[in-house]
Order: sequence, then C-alpha cells, then structure tokens
Amino acid sequence: MVSDFSTVVGGNPKDFYLLSVIGVACGVIILLSAIMVARDPSHNKVWGVIIIALSIVGIMGGGGFLIGSLLGIIGGALAYTWRGTR
Repeated sequence: MVSDFSTVVGGNPKDFYLLSVIGVACGVIILLSAIMVARDPSHNKVWGVIIIALSIVGIMGGGGFLIGSLLGIIGGALAYTWRGTR
C-alpha cells in the first residue's frame, strides 16, 4: 500500500506542483502568443519562436499529455513561416 504522495510521484510533492504551475503558465503564454500572431502578423517570427520555446519548456510540465506540446511546436513553426495577409 502506498503511504504518501511523494512515493507515488517519485520525489517531493512541491516539485510536482511547481512543474504543474510551469506547464499551465507556458500554456497560457502560448495561447496569448498565438493571439498576438493573429493580431499582428508583422512580428510572426518572434511570436513563432516564443511559441516553440515555450512548447518545449511545457513538456516538463506535462505538455498536455505531449500532444499539446507537439501541436504547440507545429503551430509555432507555422507561425514562424506564415507570411500573413497583405
């Protein structure tokens, strides 16, 4: 029988909560970055790099079961190469 939470997670429960907060914060910033790409396509390369970087960092926080991070990396690459409407 498992006696406490730290043995299930494999470490300190505070580490688990910290990684969860990092994952949620990355997700929120990725969402805001995607909105900024749509609103101001002239800075798409900057926002695309930010989205890719935070998607990679978000993997440590769970990454939306890794599908979220994969979609973030793909979306960041698409944002980076997007030419926008002229």
